[in-house]
Amino acid sequence: RRRLFETDQQGTTMNTQELSRSARRWVGEFLPAYAASQVAHHLTHPRRLELRDWEKTGAMAAHRVYFRFGLSGLRWGERGPIVLALHGWEGRATQFRFIAEALVRRGYRLMALDAPAHGESPGHVSHPRLFAEALIEVATEITAEAGAVDAVIGHSMGAGAAAYALSQGLSVQRAALIAGPSNFEDVVRAAVTHAGLGARATRHTLRQMQDRTGLAPASLDVAQLARHVEIPSLIVHDHDDAFVDFRHALRFMEGLPDARLHETHGLGHWRVLTDATVVERVAADSHVRYVVF
Repeated sequence: RRRLFETDQQGTTMNTQELSRSARRWVGEFLPAYAASQVAHHLTHPRRLELRDWEKTGAMAAHRVYFRFGLSGLRWGERGPIVLALHGWEGRATQFRFIAEALVRRGYRLMALDAPAHGESPGHVSHPRLFAEALIEVATEITAEAGAVDAVIGHSMGAGAAAYALSQGLSVQRAALIAGPSNFEDVVRAAVTHAGLGARATRHTLRQMQDRTGLAPASLDVAQLARHVEIPSLIVHDHDDAFVDFRHALRFMEGLPDARLHETHGLGHWRVLTDATVVERVAADSHVRYVVF
């Protein structure tokens, strides 16, 4: 009886999920603008998620800093060359804890930024352009007050935003793009597909994202925009990344003139930030002037 009940429950759950997807497909076909607005809202209004225990420990060792326009971040280390880091969508500065510790041991300071509407930074709306603008603004402020930013790290959307910022004049000596999208139109299309919507809703979503962000998603092909960025760049990506496909790393390798690839297996999208072997191997690679990833 118990097995039958469990099987029946599972079947009911599967039927509910299928009904839900069918309903979304119907809405996307007959009310595409409405369906698109739901996806576009999700792509511009991040959730502020709870910190994990290991992040809380790292935050206690860092110093909370505030920048102009109210943006916030964390600083690890008191002296040495400055590395600026930016997390991904619905992420936060605390996720760079292990990288920060590895860099501080080697004499660097890490300044990890909370993007607009993320972490301790204010706001409710965010998107790739705001990520990139925040990087440029904070780098300018740091340079004026504490000296030049030596390197930039980006994870996920932060990596794509870093590449875009570099194409718009962000000045650093080195860059590292971790698990980053090489273009943002793919991000939008993937979100529409995940929602179970079709071609009509996709077209509406792309138009609405342009209206909301001021930039057409197709114009944010950051691998192409950054093709003239000649600083040494390290690309880190896992073959089993379920959020940003590994092919984005290959596009960055094709587009960036001076790029190296560090590929991993089995770490997915998030554990590339915490895996001890990856952190220590890349942070210790100072003899070729790659101290970040």
